[in-house]
Amino acid sequence: SSGINAECPLRPGIFKELYPWSLWRGAKPALIGVMPFAALELGLSRSLTDAYKTRFQTSEVSWGALLGVGAFSTTVAMGATYPYRLMTCQVQAADTTKTTPTCLQWARAQWNSYDTLGDKLRKGFYRGFLANAVKTVPSSAIVWWVYNYSQHRYDDYKGR
Repeated sequence: SSGINAECPLRPGIFKELYPWSLWRGAKPALIGVMPFAALELGLSRSLTDAYKTRFQTSEVSWGALLGVGAFSTTVAMGATYPYRLMTCQVQAADTTKTTPTCLQWARAQWNSYDTLGDKLRKGFYRGFLANAVKTVPSSAIVWWVYNYSQHRYDDYKGR
């Protein structure tokens, strides 16, 4: 039959064929890739916000400074973790039809990264970085501003 179940990848028999944990394939490398980025971005943003408050002796940071802090911290975090994110993408995109152990996939991705580094030096690692930054930095700066603004307003509300 050519119903919706024939074209839908989440058809009723998927758990019998792939087992439930197959739906989470690739989640571990994705989470491992997010942690360094999030830690760098949050740490740098907090440090720069605190430095701004100390330097200008104020308790409230201007919206322009918050946007700048968010943009700068996101750019630095992206630059520091971008090569690792490329390796993560290679592991996730690896052919999973064969029973290749995960450590072998990581080793292959690392070897491909060395090839990229050797062939094109740093340009190979950062290909596509500008396009990704143009997409990510403004939205991340706005999110950081909204977070700080909401946190400041909540602290004011709590202090009453």
